[in-house]
Amino acid sequence: MGDKVFGTACSRWVGVGRLTRMVTLALLWSGTQAWAADGYDVARHNLTIAVDGQIDAAEWSGVAPQPLLHEIDPRRVADTSWQTTVRLAHDGRNLLLAIEARDAEADQIVAARGARDTIGNEDYVTVQIDAEGTRQRHYEFRVNAAGVLDDRIAGGTGSGSPQWSGAWTAVARRGAAGYAVELSIPLTTLNARSTADGKLNLPLNVTRHIGRDRRETVALLPVNMDQLCQECQYETFTLVNVDGEKQALQLRPYVAVRQASSFPAGAASSKDTSFDPGVDVLWKLGAGRKVVATVNPDFSEVAPDQIQFDVNRRFAVSFSENRPFFTENAGMYGAQMPLVYTRSIADPDVAVAYSAQTSKVSIGAIYASDRATSFIQPGQNGSRLVAIDDKSETFIARLQRNGEQGRRGSLIITDRRATGYENLVAAVDTRQTLGEHQSIEGIVAISRSDASPEIATTYDLPEHRNGEAGRVLHSYKRDHLSVTSLLVRSSTGFRADAGNLNRVGMTFAYHEWYWNVPRPSGGRVSNFGGGVWGNSTRLTHNPDEEQNLEAWGFMNLADGSGMDGFVHYTHEIFQGRPFNEYGIGGSYGWQINPNVRVFAGINRRDLVDVIAVESAVSTRPFWGFNLKAGSTLSLTGNFEFDSNIGATTRNFRTSSAIVRANWSPRLGHTVSMVANWGGTRERYKLTIDPVLRTDRARGQLVYLYQRADRSQFHIGVNIGGSGSDGLGSLHKSDQLLFGKAILNLDWGN
Repeated sequence: MGDKVFGTACSRWVGVGRLTRMVTLALLWSGTQAWAADGYDVARHNLTIAVDGQIDAAEWSGVAPQPLLHEIDPRRVADTSWQTTVRLAHDGRNLLLAIEARDAEADQIVAARGARDTIGNEDYVTVQIDAEGTRQRHYEFRVNAAGVLDDRIAGGTGSGSPQWSGAWTAVARRGAAGYAVELSIPLTTLNARSTADGKLNLPLNVTRHIGRDRRETVALLPVNMDQLCQECQYETFTLVNVDGEKQALQLRPYVAVRQASSFPAGAASSKDTSFDPGVDVLWKLGAGRKVVATVNPDFSEVAPDQIQFDVNRRFAVSFSENRPFFTENAGMYGAQMPLVYTRSIADPDVAVAYSAQTSKVSIGAIYASDRATSFIQPGQNGSRLVAIDDKSETFIARLQRNGEQGRRGSLIITDRRATGYENLVAAVDTRQTLGEHQSIEGIVAISRSDASPEIATTYDLPEHRNGEAGRVLHSYKRDHLSVTSLLVRSSTGFRADAGNLNRVGMTFAYHEWYWNVPRPSGGRVSNFGGGVWGNSTRLTHNPDEEQNLEAWGFMNLADGSGMDGFVHYTHEIFQGRPFNEYGIGGSYGWQINPNVRVFAGINRRDLVDVIAVESAVSTRPFWGFNLKAGSTLSLTGNFEFDSNIGATTRNFRTSSAIVRANWSPRLGHTVSMVANWGGTRERYKLTIDPVLRTDRARGQLVYLYQRADRSQFHIGVNIGGSGSDGLGSLHKSDQLLFGKAILNLDWGN
């Protein structure tokens, strides 16, 4: 677009011989040119702007508002009638934005207060910034109409970090004509690299989401969601005359006090009290470089994991990562195979990470010393969790070359070792775009695992195992049509202990057609679509195989309600026996009003009972609700009931329910409650054995106080229960009383 003025005053290295040629080819394939900066100039604004949610004309004098003219979802790049403007400026150290979201029905705006990072389907605005200039991922800064802040790093193929949290401020204020938001984002938070002449290039976009009815998203730029690379469509906003790059240091010391109690059935209770200090360190060196370190990272700020069932499951369960040290660089190590799963670093006493990023090259490395050694051991038909009673060390590194239009080529190394055990993985990951609508992604990995005779015998592991794996994905996306083709192949010896790989020794092929047809506003239907997909899995040293075929569809209505359904067929050979399995299901979500939504559905599917090796029928009804009571209280809940009737041998049933509530009488003060229950029932038909019953329940109640600078204090109780013969027999099995204070010390922002 040429240079335009936006307003008048604004705007341990491991060598692997077999990978050398693959690395060279991948890096050449990815291209060498960075995306050319050619967009808007943003001049330095010398007036003081108070970030208070009031767009004062004097403070923003000379900064022209720019309209958000384009609807980009559900319709792709259409004119919008929603009136939204953005002002953009900088003061040399911070990116400043003022967004005015006008609304003819301001009383219908949906937004609730709560803890940070809890924005759902509400009215909010988003600033998206590709600060690295790689066209691989972008920062997202969200603010809802009630003033809740939410941030993340978004990107494809695991390059995002949904739990990332940065240092920035914003204030929202509602009025009779809508709401307004002012944001101040320190340039050190973006960790971007400025040029020698004081310029900083920031490809970005600004969007507004309307969280009711059609759930529209409007944008400053006409970003076509039918194109594969979202960041490739951002305009570059060049901040001129920024201050010289500065280092920024952030310390987050914490003190946690806990009292853990155990109440075993038929035995005396026990109690343990601990005083646990620790610290997270974030040191930004400038020019896209940063060091992150942690000593004794803590789990007590993580919400309790939802109860999961292992009955009739072939694969180990996994959980999301919420510890700040690991979320800061999580997207750096995302790949097309799950080679990095930081929750496998279960209880580190110390960890350190370094990263450096430019538009052309990204480098990252993590070292962690863990008090535990746990990893997922994959197999052909399932996986299991292995926990070795020993300390371990984990090393992860990635070198990536970035090219035009989202191209990349990278080398990934992971090394996991304990006394008498080691797993080493090396992989090449690459992405090549073919115009705006097609891409080919591929990854090739090799591994080596060694276990001492004692470790191998104790934990049922092979003494020596080498393996390899590969994955190729082709994607096409255009005119509301997406086509995906995938091929995965791995040997039985492949292991990735720093990741969460569940299945090896197989060839897997997948193909899908997906349609999404948006409708103009004013009609009863907002959008509809569907798809057809099929896959085939064949095992290497096993006669087992599986083929699936499914057709599905959905329709969203203009009032926010929606429905979906599917039909499914599976042909499976399991342990040498053939099975033909059919399934059908659907659900409906009713948007009663902008603040209340209820949903229900039922699925009926044939499946294989992996214990009895016979056919079974699963019937799974489910229902739930979402409720916002004004701007202070929000509740969500859902219930699932899964009844499995075996052909001859056994019946089993799982039931689960979870309810979450957040009450925030004032911004920064939140009381949250989680009630979580899960139960199983199992009966063998051919014996007179009684029904086996197990119940688990867990509840948490927490008061959280958060300051704008991210200092916080919380105190709470977490109580667990278990039982063996029905919900009424549940007894308290454990209790955790905890309090934690985190002080955010920030220099340079």
